[in-house]
Amino acid sequence: MTTSKFVDQYAVATAQLKALQKTVDDLKAKLLALGATEIAGDKFALKISTYETSRLDTATVKTYLTEAQLAEATKTSTATRITVAARANQRLAA
Repeated sequence: MTTSKFVDQYAVATAQLKALQKTVDDLKAKLLALGATEIAGDKFALKISTYETSRLDTATVKTYLTEAQLAEATKTSTATRITVAARANQRLAA
């Protein structure tokens, strides 16, 4: 197994990001609960708007197409995933 100091830095940064995302989600819920469309703080102001988005329901589309059509319309992409796991007797804290 290759070792690198970046592993520990990455794990800590990931934990911090997760904690910050929870803070953002909590603050967003509080802002939305105010029921206002424009809210000002001491340094920043924000506007809240509602909008609609549409997406293609691929499960439904798949029922209309043959296997050959699905294969022809399928695009393959490559992604990289990094999974963090604490080593023995270590705890990951933000």
